Amino acid sequence: MTTLLLIRHGFSTSNEDGTLTGQLDAPLTPLGVLQGEAASRYIYENYTVDAIYSSDLSRAVDTVRPLAELTKLPIFTDPDFREMNCGAWSGEVVASLIERYGDAYREWANASDSFVPEGGEAWSALARRALDALLRVAEAEKGKTVAVATHGGTIKALRGAYLGIPVEEWREKLPFAPNASVTVVTYEDGAFREERIVEEYLGALRTEMPKGI
Repeated sequence: MTTLLLIRHGFSTSNEDGTLTGQLDAPLTPLGVLQGEAASRYIYENYTVDAIYSSDLSRAVDTVRPLAELTKLPIFTDPDFREMNCGAWSGEVVASLIERYGDAYREWANASDSFVPEGGEAWSALARRALDALLRVAEAEKGKTVAVATHGGTIKALRGAYLGIPVEEWREKLPFAPNASVTVVTYEDGAFREERIVEEYLGALRTEMPKGI
């Protein structure tokens, strides 16, 4: 059995200012750095990690950098673990998008495939991309424990895919994972199984998803 620890990146500058980041490279805030350290300590103290993978965006890599230092393991980056491509809306302030696009934005943010921003990515496409990447890692690291640093939308899409939940139900049934939380998933005989989502170690460092996203 392979154990996969899906870590959402720590609080970023775009989380702080309420912008839709997508695949833009927004760094961690000082709070996000502390969250990454807390998550890394929790993982190091509770699991024997054999490998570390990450989205190639700095907010993900820097979240697990303390874990790499503790375990003396390299971080393998994979762009398929990136956040959703938000196309023309990338870098826009969420409040402005709501004001300008109204129902179109809400429909997309509610995890519907019926609308995609210009040049962007559908939720189902994100799920296929991320699940293929997770499967590659699970097969390559069979029987091991692997940390995977990624993003809120990516974890939502992964959960929807491996839990078999239709895209249109993701908003209601799959809230965004908190920053620097760990979603524990096992892989065996070609199937993923979600075990638990852990965030208690964050304590006062816990942050909420900005409203409207």
